[in-house]
Amino acid sequence: MTGGNRGLGRATALALAEAGTDVILTYRTGKDDAASAPGRTAVAVELDTARFDTFPAFATSVRDALRTTWDRDSSDFLVNNAGAAALLVFTATPGTGNQQELQLQLQLQLLRVLGDRQPYV
Repeated sequence: MTGGNRGLGRATALALAEAGTDVILTYRTGKDDAASAPGRTAVAVELDTARFDTFPAFATSVRDALRTTWDRDSSDFLVNNAGAAALLVFTATPGTGNQQELQLQLQLQLLRVLGDRQPYV
């Protein structure tokens, strides 16, 4: 689950854990908040979605976590929650604000395609 360490992502990760799902949570900051899912196994992996150059190391970390923690090579699903926000009216937002959000979403999709091609939620 991208962005699983706070806010809506954290609440979703906790709900998944309560429903019996083990989770891999990503965080950019706040590792301690991402490191637990009461009653289930949780692994926290650092991911800065704005830095495409970090994606290969992230993918390796996820594969390693899947193998060492759950003895498997793939996940069941991906919850794409990470995002960025500019607190301006969309039409008044400078091009860089819109570009950053679009770039983030495209990069996350590319990461999914480059990974194990898991179902997308």
